[in-house]
Amino acid sequence: MKAKMIAGIVLILLGAVALFYHGIPYTKKEDVLKIGTMKAQVQTRETYEVHPAISGVVLAGGIVLLVASLRKPS
Repeated sequence: MKAKMIAGIVLILLGAVALFYHGIPYTKKEDVLKIGTMKAQVQTRETYEVHPAISGVVLAGGIVLLVASLRKPS
């Protein structure tokens, strides 16, 4: 695959996820207790908030890159 095509697909996926979830979700691991070699961790789901307008621009940019990569050079 071409670099433009891969970048376009990645931008489309990121823009769609950000629009659908109103941000980009991720899981954060945090140590809450550590005694010697034993430790206890907690996982929390957090969301990196992204404005819908920015998500739309990223999505549109991905579509433009994908279409540009599919066009044959003249």
